Amino acid sequence: FVVLMLALTVLFVGLGVWQVQRLAWKEGLIADVEARYTAAPSVLPPPDRWDLVDLDGLNYHPVTVTGTYEPDKTVLVFTSLSEPRGKFGGPGYWVMVPLDAGGGTVFVNRGFVPQANAPAFAQGGTVPAGPQTITGIGVAPEPAGAFTPGPDTAHRIEWVRDPARLAAIAGVSGPVLALTIDAPRGGGAAAGRRNHHRLPQQSFRLCADLVRLRAAYPVPARRLGLAPVPAGAGGRQIRVICRAGPVFLAPPPRFL
Repeated sequence: FVVLMLALTVLFVGLGVWQVQRLAWKEGLIADVEARYTAAPSVLPPPDRWDLVDLDGLNYHPVTVTGTYEPDKTVLVFTSLSEPRGKFGGPGYWVMVPLDAGGGTVFVNRGFVPQANAPAFAQGGTVPAGPQTITGIGVAPEPAGAFTPGPDTAHRIEWVRDPARLAAIAGVSGPVLALTIDAPRGGGAAAGRRNHHRLPQQSFRLCADLVRLRAAYPVPARRLGLAPVPAGAGGRQIRVICRAGPVFLAPPPRFL
């Protein structure tokens, strides 16, 4: 038991130190993303030049594009918001509406809808008609994992925001931008709370808890070859029956 407690203490200390070292890297990454969000928008070139676009440079970067929505080719992408954005959360769908940019297609994420409201947005919901110029945030394709289900072509439902997969289920032909664009939402989505400071704190807290637990429950006297520990004033002994005979432990600690 003592060896296990020591091993866990060393483990949690090491884990906390490692997480603190990664904290600076993660904060730098967040600062870079925030700087991209506030940068001047990049105007998307014509579709015949999309193969020259720096896709990595446009990830999390404002992008301006002009085109016409095709709501009849809308694809719903299943997701689940662990933290509510605005007034919505839980399972639902991203509403991905293709935008005809004059010879090429850009999939625009027009926002999240709860699962119960999905049928009303199967055709994109209320989408402005005619040519539109929008400025949104470019988002790199989401990779499909080994356990990602195949698309539901009958209901045009996908599981990842990958433009190539979205184009296949929507029946889109011609060039497709290898980024999706998050359209601006009225009032804005509620930003998620940053919890990257909590991980190292939790590791060090677990380490401290182990130390307190070890101090609260001393090694049984019989294991040390000493006399049983007498009960304190107002306390009681805990008598544990085992093959080697009774073992008496100190009174259990009181927690506030």
